[in-house]
Amino acid sequence: MSFLAPEKYEFEWVKKLGIYNDMLKIFKEAEDIIRDQISCEKVTIAKVYAPGAHSMGASIALACDFVYASEDSTFSDPHLSGFGVPPGDGGALLWPTRIGLSRAREFLMTDRACTAKEAYEIGLINKVAPADQLDAEVDALIKKLLSYDPIGLKMTKKWLNQDLQQNMNIVGMGSLFAEGMVLASGNFAQKTEAYGKQLESEGKRKG
Repeated sequence: MSFLAPEKYEFEWVKKLGIYNDMLKIFKEAEDIIRDQISCEKVTIAKVYAPGAHSMGASIALACDFVYASEDSTFSDPHLSGFGVPPGDGGALLWPTRIGLSRAREFLMTDRACTAKEAYEIGLINKVAPADQLDAEVDALIKKLLSYDPIGLKMTKKWLNQDLQQNMNIVGMGSLFAEGMVLASGNFAQKTEAYGKQLESEGKRKG
């Protein structure tokens, strides 16, 4: 699937993030999504097709144990460059974990998107393949994982994810609260409108 590509943004919903009661509910859901993925006992696999995984969608994909993507997909997190807020729903936690802090800054603090090929080369994702071969690649991975002792596989995932689980309580929650502070500043709706018009001018979204 494709995760929250810019042309699929629901800007009226996004604006609700600036309303206090709606923000509390949505932020709790965002926390639960990432925390549950990290702590899930079963191995999780993101299969990403074009246009790709973006914003919260990128976090959902990158929180999986494996990310397989089609050649024509892209990855980005435009929280800061698009909406003017910190990447609080997983971005600040997951991008540095996968590619290191220096590279994560490049993507989280600018508006640059990462192609699937580049994402594979820098370690952001695990596999890139032509779209018509992606299902077969994922099936092969699943077959390999199912060949292992299930308890051994579960325990391997559990202990590989210990750093992520601990950092979720510090970086994950800290960045989520920081995002909320910026949203509460009062001009979030205007920033959302401006970003929507920018995407329209770039041909990435219909008005």
